[in-house]
Amino acid sequence: MAGRRAEHQHRRAVDRHRRHARRRRYRHERARLSHCARAARRSAGAVELRRRERELLDRHGARERGQAAPAGGLALRHPARHAGRRAGAALELRRVHGADVERAQLGLPARVARLARSAGQGRERAEPAGRTDAALRPDRAPRGGRDRRREPVGDAGIEPDRLALRRLIVRFQHVRLAAVGWDHAPRVVSSLELEERLAPLYRRLALSAGRLELMSGVRERRFYPPGERPSAIAARAGAHALARSGVGRERIGLLLHTSVCRDLLEPASAAFVHRALELRPECAFLDVSNACLGFANGLLIAAQQIEHGELEAALVVAGEDGGPLVEATLARLLAETANPRRALKLAFASLTIGAGGAAAVVCRDELAPGTPRLLGGVMRSASQHSGLCQGDHEPGLAGPLMETEAEALMNAGIELARETFPRFLTELGWSSASIDRIATHQVGTAQRRLLFEALELDPARDYPTLAEHGNVGSVSLPLSVALALESGFVGPDQQVALLGIGSGLGCAMLGLRT
Repeated sequence: MAGRRAEHQHRRAVDRHRRHARRRRYRHERARLSHCARAARRSAGAVELRRRERELLDRHGARERGQAAPAGGLALRHPARHAGRRAGAALELRRVHGADVERAQLGLPARVARLARSAGQGRERAEPAGRTDAALRPDRAPRGGRDRRREPVGDAGIEPDRLALRRLIVRFQHVRLAAVGWDHAPRVVSSLELEERLAPLYRRLALSAGRLELMSGVRERRFYPPGERPSAIAARAGAHALARSGVGRERIGLLLHTSVCRDLLEPASAAFVHRALELRPECAFLDVSNACLGFANGLLIAAQQIEHGELEAALVVAGEDGGPLVEATLARLLAETANPRRALKLAFASLTIGAGGAAAVVCRDELAPGTPRLLGGVMRSASQHSGLCQGDHEPGLAGPLMETEAEALMNAGIELARETFPRFLTELGWSSASIDRIATHQVGTAQRRLLFEALELDPARDYPTLAEHGNVGSVSLPLSVALALESGFVGPDQQVALLGIGSGLGCAMLGLRT
């Protein structure tokens, strides 16, 4: 009797164990299927995103390097798990294509969309299909294991070519160039006047007057009275731009001072401009310095913040006074005895420098409808040439000095522009023939001629300011734009290319549509 009871209890225990096991298997299978369904729904957007990303990278990476586009077999590991990776890819598509990647279109969860809108907090990586986690990531725990080690965020997981592509190409859809203002220096100084002061040096070297204008194309330049501060020049140009734009000063959320010249080492020259223009306390200010490219860089910095909704409007200003540089150069050349011919060659570019101010108001569409639209820009660097043009204050002299290997700098700059221009056309969807007008940073007639030959552009589309103003540093490019618009040389519904090269060596190209 006891044996039958024990056997019965054993059978009941076995049945109970089997029922529990079946329930566990059922719950596990249901959870697995549910997870797979969710992953499939989410990965549909990730697959589309990866396809678009591959097309973008093929276009700007492999083709540029002359390599074949990556073959098939690329896949995202765990697309539903690694949200940050898809967020990084979404951010790249936003920046390069100039449009928001909508979460509804890509099928990304809200957390991923928030990551995509953040400042680059996403990772992206494509890996061959069929490889296991352990083979691809030996530092990662096997599937099913627990690994609490943090993965890099931000730019740490992005390949250098892709990261450079992201940072050096910008596109805009909602940014307007509301107005450009300027400030002309009152004193006009001809090249012949400078050569008259260099007459003793010219006699020693058996040089004839007139060569400065002949070789540079600069007939005259303008200077300010001694003691004029760059911030005062920039403030007058800024006031002119604000008055022409119709954008209230209360709308300005950022002020950028972009000159080569500055008032003091500290504080920023932008602080004095901010005070002179009586901008509101909520308006931030800072200096942006990058030789003759400073203004172009300032436009891109301000436009990016406006495009992302961080600002309504910004003011970019520059004030250059080349008078002290030219005076110090003349004094040094007249005092040179060791090698005056070499000294004149290194100082030749300094004798073409002028003075002036420029400013631009950039804002969102709704604040200045009907004004030129800033479409985007491309930047490229060649810092191996940073020693070709260097300037600094010289002890014992009243002003700064600059030494330039003019011919080497010109050739390196032309080559850098030649490398930058095709990407600029590709990004904006332009061709050389579709560019209606051109504004350039102008340093000399030879450089201008070689630049247009290298880029296969018609010089008749350019608005030259070199003969009357000389090389005005960071002011040259915006001054050319301002005078071209003011004179009617740039008309409505035209595509305008802004081309700049600065010592260092850097190149920036921006596109406008009027």
